[in-house]
Amino acid sequence: MEKLSDSLFKQRIEDLKESKDYEQEGDRLFLNHPKKEARLLWAFYRPSGSHPSQIEDKDLEVSAMAFNHSRLTPLKRIQKLPRDLLTKEHIIKINNRMRMLFRSLVDSDFKELVAVLREFPSLSSYAIHQVIYGRRILEVDADVEALSQFLEIVGLDNPQVIEAVFERVVDFEQIKIQDLKEFLHLLKHKKIHPVLLEYIRQKLDEFSDKHSLHTLQRKRLQTLLKEATFE
Repeated sequence: MEKLSDSLFKQRIEDLKESKDYEQEGDRLFLNHPKKEARLLWAFYRPSGSHPSQIEDKDLEVSAMAFNHSRLTPLKRIQKLPRDLLTKEHIIKINNRMRMLFRSLVDSDFKELVAVLREFPSLSSYAIHQVIYGRRILEVDADVEALSQFLEIVGLDNPQVIEAVFERVVDFEQIKIQDLKEFLHLLKHKKIHPVLLEYIRQKLDEFSDKHSLHTLQRKRLQTLLKEATFE
């Protein structure tokens, strides 16, 4: 980047801050500016995050800057990326932000994570790493059907992945029986992976033993589980 151009563009952006239409004026001046330096700086300084169109910029450096400073959802953000930025050669430019996006996806209910991986299976390594090694910040129970779809996508080759997926289901140690019944009702007619079904079945047996449930209560829980299917 030319230092003179950099300095001039920065000063112009600083001057714009005095305008009540700061962002609109900046978009008019810089979104389609012929100089890469101007587009790059605006992707960084734009007050509400980079403009969605900047992620699609023809220059990969501008696109990467816009991706890193966008406020779009992970899926929408990745969808706008030039495919060249997803290659091994260039993805380093957005590597840290990509890890953070997958961190947030893994800390959610897994639905958007699955949507991202279905469209961009080449990014599965980010998801797998975060599922196994990422520190779980949010106590959010994942959607069991989405967990099943995640297992379909990444496969069953890695025992650490399976164990980490189990941890995303409800906390069977702390759950109360009424909440457990509600959880099982939510699984009704859902497509649940056999590995997850077996895990839940084992946890139901442990729960029943721990709480000394009557035989009829045990059978009721198992019946609820049988209504969950996998195709």
